[in-house]
Amino acid sequence: MISIEPLQDYALRRLLRSRPFYRRYPYTHPVNIQAADRHGAIDRAHRFFYNRIPKCANSTVIQTLAAYRSGTENPGAVRAAKRAFTKPMAMRKRDMAAFEQDYFKFTFVRNPYTRILSAYLDKMVHRGYARRRRYRVLLDERLPADESPSLDRFLDYLEDGGLYANVHWAPQTALWLIPRTAFDFIGRLESLDADLPHVLQRIFPDATESGPEKIVRAGPPATGAKDKVRSMLTPRQIDRVSALYRQDIKELGYDFM
Repeated sequence: MISIEPLQDYALRRLLRSRPFYRRYPYTHPVNIQAADRHGAIDRAHRFFYNRIPKCANSTVIQTLAAYRSGTENPGAVRAAKRAFTKPMAMRKRDMAAFEQDYFKFTFVRNPYTRILSAYLDKMVHRGYARRRRYRVLLDERLPADESPSLDRFLDYLEDGGLYANVHWAPQTALWLIPRTAFDFIGRLESLDADLPHVLQRIFPDATESGPEKIVRAGPPATGAKDKVRSMLTPRQIDRVSALYRQDIKELGYDFM
């Protein structure tokens, strides 16, 4: 049987190749192109591009940017501001020269070991993604219907073709919409309290002159993955994660466990 999804993605890629942003920055990673495009946030007025990476303080960063842009922390206004970010596919030809020359382009990354454990705990254990139709292959029919898949079973799924199926666990470098060399700044979740104010000072200098930059915390409850990595991951699982995310670990400058 022919899968419809790859055909749809192929058609979308052909369509997006005609868009100015993707003519300049062809997207070649295996992640669904529509999902990847949704994770580009462009502000023409303040001239910045934030390449959002799920499970890397993405909600906190985008909520903080939206709050500064709208001038309020009112949740309704912030949600409206979030929706107003321009997606890369909507960029026009006349926008691209400015984008390349004077837009501040940044992203945030995270230790791949803690990120994948956070994705597993948040999506498979706490939110029950595995009980949705698309991910039921992860469930063990011998266990109760509400049982979460084991971490080994989740890693099996990633190794068997699921690695790029969802942006929450796809490699971070596969979600980059521009080359590494085109970024002006790559922040880290591990140093968010220093790195995000740096971004705010660069984008909103007038708003940050009067006092310390305020970070708007948002997103799902913390999973505590950083403190659980060594207690939850066996040596064999660490080896599997190392193999799955080898490029991220090397390119993002993290150490192999």
